[in-house]
Amino acid sequence: MAFAMIHHWYEACELVPNAMHRDLENGMTSARPSRLVDWKRNDESFFTAGACHILAHVFVEVYPRSGFRPFIIAPVSGERGYHVFVARDDVAFDARGYRARHRLIAEHVERQRGRDALWDFRITALDVPVVTPEFCARYQHLSFDDYPTNPEPRALVYLSRFPAP
Repeated sequence: MAFAMIHHWYEACELVPNAMHRDLENGMTSARPSRLVDWKRNDESFFTAGACHILAHVFVEVYPRSGFRPFIIAPVSGERGYHVFVARDDVAFDARGYRARHRLIAEHVERQRGRDALWDFRITALDVPVVTPEFCARYQHLSFDDYPTNPEPRALVYLSRFPAP
């Protein structure tokens, strides 16, 4: 199975540090450099806050006929609180798995408002593929090449832990 081959390749990868740094305050992916610290986090943490856009990108590549499409929760102002997920009708998927779309959104909003009671957001449908230079520039997210190693194989392995839609 392709997932098994990618899993073995992923485990054999050697991480090479770069000169980038992590935004330690919020753990979110930013256009600012150092991904090695982020890369070393466990998979759920990595794909929840930092590489959610990578997981969404891989999901729609693996399941193109599933009816799921990518969305972004974006702060109305400021740089904190972005989150990319995929959804079909009332069902959504992100690093925490499948759940009701309204629940995923409510949980994210609650976390952000715990940090800033005035935090507000908008939800926007995204194009496929998700990770493009335009997307990364507009939403201050990293591209595949900005990580110590290509994160797509890691996302495939992580995605294989969940049932297909």
